[in-house]
Amino acid sequence: MKDKSSTKKYKIIVYIFFFAIVFLPSILINNVDYSGHKLTMEDNKVRIKTRTFNKEDIKNIELLEDVNIRRGKTGTWTNVYSRGLAEIDGENQDARVYIYNNSNPSIKIELEDEIIIYNEKESNDTKLVYNKLLEYRK
Repeated sequence: MKDKSSTKKYKIIVYIFFFAIVFLPSILINNVDYSGHKLTMEDNKVRIKTRTFNKEDIKNIELLEDVNIRRGKTGTWTNVYSRGLAEIDGENQDARVYIYNNSNPSIKIELEDEIIIYNEKESNDTKLVYNKLLEYRK
């Protein structure tokens, strides 16, 4: 009887170990966001990924040559891009960032209670989006 009981315990331990080694990392890897981010404007609304706000909520739009992220708080932070909530140098509140790390400039969108920092992969594309935002806001 002891042999069957101890064999069953070892099987359970092996299954738990197998789950921890194989399945757990795959679940964690799948939570990383690999999709690109695009800013769209339509019907008086601006959308970046899952964040949507009214164009009337925009208090200020600024083109920044450089953005220094002090610390990412939540989100996805890779060598290619940063997305999430972060502390930004020169700001007294956290900003929601959607940026490609090696691409300048970036667009700073100030809302009533939020700052959004956004850029495209290519600097010319960022400048085009910036100009479109300025026109759209009028």
